Amino acid sequence: MLLRTAVADDADGLADLIYLADLAHYTTSGYALSIGGTKEHQLAEIAKLVSADARSPFHFTHFDVAEVPDGSIAASVAGFDRTETDPQMIPALEEIGWDAHTIEQLTERIGPVAACVPEQHERAWTIEHVATLPLYRGQGLAPRLLARALARGAERGYGQATVDVFIGNSKARAIYEAAGFTKTCEFGHGPMREILGRDAVERMMRPLAGTILAGTILAGTIKGLAQLN
Repeated sequence: MLLRTAVADDADGLADLIYLADLAHYTTSGYALSIGGTKEHQLAEIAKLVSADARSPFHFTHFDVAEVPDGSIAASVAGFDRTETDPQMIPALEEIGWDAHTIEQLTERIGPVAACVPEQHERAWTIEHVATLPLYRGQGLAPRLLARALARGAERGYGQATVDVFIGNSKARAIYEAAGFTKTCEFGHGPMREILGRDAVERMMRPLAGTILAGTILAGTIKGLAQLN
């Protein structure tokens, strides 16, 4: 299995994984609300965001992926700075063909959910879109990609990393805890249930100790992390 940075040609595979990451342990995706239409339509729109010029939180340059021998990708983890990516969300939507009215409707639909999300700490490295295709689970791919994403954040000088996980997603939470993340807060108890039919979200954080993440200490944790995925 080859671990590498993502490229634009991975757009369709990344769309599948982004969708899967949002699905978490539920049976319906939040993209049914935010994008709407069929699952195929949602995947197509996500793929467009992945390969757009505007570097939103969906952009391929944020991702590390695991490539299988046939060239497809089996797992993904994204790492980025929200203060850089979030302002690119509307330009990305406009780029893929969303008009002002459609974007306004999106804002109205997800506004209550977005309003309950706590502000990101300054100079924090966000981990998101963590997923592994069912066929390739149990091989430690997500923890290994998480290690790469954390090392990338450390190399860029970020002091801490954060990740949000739905309460009840115990398997994902175990992976993050094994990687040194601890819970800092919960949010969305009302809006998540009322709008998405989901549980609230836990925000977890861990310090990034410089480039040590890419060294022997991090390497020594990979074996234990792999057992959780």
